[in-house]
Amino acid sequence: VLFIYFARPELENGIYWEDLCRQDSELLETVSNNKFLEIEIACINHLENQLKRSDVIYIRDGSTFLLLKSLKNYPDFKDLLRNKVVAASSTGAYCLSKYFYENDTNEIGEGLGIFNFKIFCHYDSSSTHAIEKLKSYKEDLPILALPNYKFQTLYT
Repeated sequence: VLFIYFARPELENGIYWEDLCRQDSELLETVSNNKFLEIEIACINHLENQLKRSDVIYIRDGSTFLLLKSLKNYPDFKDLLRNKVVAASSTGAYCLSKYFYENDTNEIGEGLGIFNFKIFCHYDSSSTHAIEKLKSYKEDLPILALPNYKFQTLYT
């Protein structure tokens, strides 16, 4: 399992990537039925090789724009994800989509376009303005509106 933490600085508010890895590993252990999992923290300088070796990738939350900046350095990122299981927080989902509505900044952003849809995470009934804004942005694409703690299974 490759943990990608590029949406955060390596040290933020006294928390290192290793601390996040420990938290995520413990959570994964509770749902893996005691199956041995090899865990690795992604490194920006070795990401391509790490992705090639990994079967499962987890992209953790943080700054969407910081994550995008890192991932755009890998033009083959979509191909490197082929035949992998990818789990992503809202930040990761935004980066994988074509367009997204960023809750923190109330802006529409452009993701990597790995999935050809628009997405809004943390949706609730008071968010209809964001959906309308996203709907009218550029081309007509399906919109995925995900409430808190909901997920969607997608296939490439």
